[in-house]
Amino acid sequence: MGLALFVHAFRAGQPAGQFQFDADAHRTIKIGRLSSAQLKLDDPSVARIHAVIELAGQEASLIDMGSTTGTQVNGAKAHKVKLN
Repeated sequence: MGLALFVHAFRAGQPAGQFQFDADAHRTIKIGRLSSAQLKLDDPSVARIHAVIELAGQEASLIDMGSTTGTQVNGAKAHKVKLN
């Protein structure tokens, strides 16, 4: 079995949703407003494809796709960061 990824989304500091992904089923997880995004966020400050999570082996990386507002991980702005 591959890596299991659990994502907790927050909006204005409040929980907005929980998502679970399995690396056996997903190699790239799109985050954004597009209906085809695996992690769809209905917020006008979120770009159509805001960021992606890449799963490779036992590692996961989040990559901002050049969004205007940027991407934060644990409160810190991030362009590309390994997740744990």
